[in-house]
Amino acid sequence: MADEMTEAKANRPEAGDAAMPERRLGPRALRAQAAGQGQAGALARRAGPPRRQRLRTEARFRTRHWLLLVSFFLLVVAPTIYANWYLHARAADQYASRLAFTIQSDDGPTLSSLGQIFGGGSTGAADDAEILYGFIQSQNLVEKLEYELGLRERFNRAEETDWFFALGDDPSIEELTDYWKSMVIVSFSAGIVEVEVRSFDPHDSQEIALAVLAESTDLINRLSAEAREDAVRDARLFLDETGERLREVRLAISALRAAEQRVDPSLDVQALMKRIGELEASLTEEELRLDQLRQFAADDDSRVVTTERRIASLEAAVTAERAKLASGGDGPTLSTAVGRFEELTVDRELAEQAYSVALASFENAKAEARRQQRYLSAHVSPTLSEKPEYPQRYLLGALTGLFLFMGWVVLVMIGYNVKDRR
Repeated sequence: MADEMTEAKANRPEAGDAAMPERRLGPRALRAQAAGQGQAGALARRAGPPRRQRLRTEARFRTRHWLLLVSFFLLVVAPTIYANWYLHARAADQYASRLAFTIQSDDGPTLSSLGQIFGGGSTGAADDAEILYGFIQSQNLVEKLEYELGLRERFNRAEETDWFFALGDDPSIEELTDYWKSMVIVSFSAGIVEVEVRSFDPHDSQEIALAVLAESTDLINRLSAEAREDAVRDARLFLDETGERLREVRLAISALRAAEQRVDPSLDVQALMKRIGELEASLTEEELRLDQLRQFAADDDSRVVTTERRIASLEAAVTAERAKLASGGDGPTLSTAVGRFEELTVDRELAEQAYSVALASFENAKAEARRQQRYLSAHVSPTLSEKPEYPQRYLLGALTGLFLFMGWVVLVMIGYNVKDRR
């Protein structure tokens, strides 16, 4: 009896328990409770493991993470380490020699101050500096210096240890020219040409820079000489043309004098006009005398008849002399000869003036040719380096690592983009 009471007390619910005794639920309530427990189980199965357990699963290193680490090491870390090791252990020292020059002209400075302010106004000397800028980088200069200095040998002094920065064995002239452009840096600004020559020996750099300066000077002298020769040749041609024209005019005047048998028809005209004037003056006197005679003498008076005859003779002489000046007739008249002679005289004067100008231009061109109008002025002579400046090891190493890292990031982004699209 006591045992039954103890078991009943143990099965009795506590006062604070919110659950209702199972024996107090009806059949409908029991079915609803079973259905609710089934839905909760289904939701729990859909939700998966607890949140803390899911986060722990996502933080695990997967295969793609290892691939990223391996690719980062192979594409960024290892090449950067090798590049820095090569730069510090294998790359040979490079020495630089610098020079700077400008083209001076007797006409004035290379670039005017106003042109510098507004960024223009270059003169012919500035054009020569641009020509030099292209000439120093040309294959013609490389071929000439290769023949004189042996550029292939000088640029291969560090080939045994530095295969990357050296020129290489048996390069073609095109490869040598490309390598020359990387070792000889030319800059041009405001008419000033600056050249930096790099090599593996300081004396080689200075010798190459001196050769560049000498060849540039020869080029400017050759261009200046050609310009002077062109100026003298043009002046000579102009002088020859004007001289030939003057010669033709003088021959025409000589031919006219021979045909007219007169040295100067204008002098004949002056003499003729003087003679006509004298005849007209005599005619006037005779007419006055005739008028006086008729006042007291008859018409048949011998003095009147004689005066009339003299007047008629003078009139005939004046008419004949004037006929010599008149145009027309069968043969050439004096006025025609004078007109032709005056025309030729004007042509001769013009030809003489043109010849004088041409002769002065020719003499001026020869005087200008005797002095050098343009010349190369090196205000910075080729320097001799005491310590190597290239390659810039720390800068190249940092840039190598930076660009490799950027390339690796781009590849990773492309890979993730392709993965997400799948």
